[in-house]
Amino acid sequence: MIKQWLWQILAVIRLELRKTFFARRGLWIYLLAFAPMLLFMAAAVKGPKSRERLERIAVRHPTPTVALRTIRVGLTREQVIEKLGEPYMQMSEGHPRTEGVRGDLMYKYTDGKSEYWILFDKGKVNHVTIFGEQTLAKGSLLFATTFQSYFLRLAIFFGCVGVFTNLFRGEMVDKSLHFYLLTPMRREVLLAGKYLTGLLATAVIFSVSTGLQLTALLSQFDHAVVAEYLAGPGWHQIFSYLGVTVLLV
Repeated sequence: MIKQWLWQILAVIRLELRKTFFARRGLWIYLLAFAPMLLFMAAAVKGPKSRERLERIAVRHPTPTVALRTIRVGLTREQVIEKLGEPYMQMSEGHPRTEGVRGDLMYKYTDGKSEYWILFDKGKVNHVTIFGEQTLAKGSLLFATTFQSYFLRLAIFFGCVGVFTNLFRGEMVDKSLHFYLLTPMRREVLLAGKYLTGLLATAVIFSVSTGLQLTALLSQFDHAVVAEYLAGPGWHQIFSYLGVTVLLV
């Protein structure tokens, strides 16, 4: 009898997986699960281009990092030029504004890795904004924040609600539940098959999303940096993220 129940459960899983993965009413679940991947794909495209742009600018307008770090609020425009030379770009009108900071002139410098926006007001430095180099450590922190605040607390929760709700609600909407009820199958067996289907489907969808997010994150860095990360704590962190994802569904 137990062997028969197992075969029936496997039959239910085989039928339900097809409906769960390809149901049109479940498309929003994929959007919810794979939305963070767009963020890391955009970073993977923009990151190398930004580094190449800053390196090209630094070749034409070299500025030492040590000199850039000496710029403080209160220095005059002449003192800044004496320390750094002419900027590679200056904007007197229509420059990006920093909330709560006044200014009438902006100088832009770079050392090839970071970009410095120096804002002047009445001829003196009023504010310095530093856009630092994107590193794997910063990327990992961004991923961890996104994973905790969005993926765990929102995406997986509502994704599981959608998948498990549709297991029976979808049958009732399509008016197909009676086909199961007409078969010589115990209700407990049907329930077990549908539950295992939902568990398997959500585990696959969200673990694949986690893996693709990590792949997109790592793809923007050099192979040597990625290899060093994987040789260190990388694989442990990756499997930890995947394990937490599977355990939470």
